[in-house]
Amino acid sequence: MHPITVRSAPPEGWRAIVCRSHLDPVTQQWIDRHPIADLKPSGSSLKFCVIAKGEADLYPRLAPTMEWDTAAGHAVLLAAGGTVTDIDGRPMQYGKPNYRNGDFIAWGTALGSLQSTHRPT
Repeated sequence: MHPITVRSAPPEGWRAIVCRSHLDPVTQQWIDRHPIADLKPSGSSLKFCVIAKGEADLYPRLAPTMEWDTAAGHAVLLAAGGTVTDIDGRPMQYGKPNYRNGDFIAWGTALGSLQSTHRPT
């Protein structure tokens, strides 16, 4: 066994994890504005784990989720060296009164520092 760890983004472009059933136009527009070379559909909070394992670089989610949809995967990603931020680069917050998450990006280690240079306009 070996510890899980996020990967460095490859120079040919990032691999993004996307929702199998919720790749909406807003998310597609965000993807189109960033150096994404490959899309990998995945279900549920497994997307966080795929990044944590080093098999993808980011997961943009620009549609509503609830805290219980993201908390466990977020914890796994943090343990592997990744991060989750809102669309403006602030850390994801929990304990909101309605438990509803806003838009977020789950990042591999090197990508979290790149987020400000690749924010949508």
